[in-house]
Amino acid sequence: MFAYIHGYGSNKNGRSGKVLKELLGARGEVLEPLGWDSNATYDKIYADLKAQILDLQIRANDNLTLIGSSLGGYLSARFGMDLGLKSVLFNPSLTPSFRIPSVPDLVLDKPINALIFVSANDELLAQNDIKVKALFGSKAQIFITHTTHRVMDYEPFIARILEFAKN
Repeated sequence: MFAYIHGYGSNKNGRSGKVLKELLGARGEVLEPLGWDSNATYDKIYADLKAQILDLQIRANDNLTLIGSSLGGYLSARFGMDLGLKSVLFNPSLTPSFRIPSVPDLVLDKPINALIFVSANDELLAQNDIKVKALFGSKAQIFITHTTHRVMDYEPFIARILEFAKN
């Protein structure tokens, strides 16, 4: 089972969640888009998402992989470390305080099992590929893409996501 965490300013019914749900569903997988409020404090966002993730973790018999993009990538990494879950990150925001001031910069303070797709052409997060490589180094599988910040086509990534989730 997969859970998708959207980025800043989006919602659980956004395009990326729908596309990923459709692509994974066509391969017999279940994806549940999760919602959070971009106007809330980090503590509220964290508590709301944690409750949703823990519920899904029970329903998935602990076989849950998180997928997140942008600020959702940050949150997926954070929950991946805190709850010991696999995390797939698309163009993760590492320093999201410019959007939500109460959100701390991402620090790898626990082991992480992550698959990261980061664009060398990200128009929103300058040099994010370099920053991701510097932060994660060999602690994650990192693939450099040439998408925009907002990924328009997830199809090229699905096989690698499924392989990662199963291993």
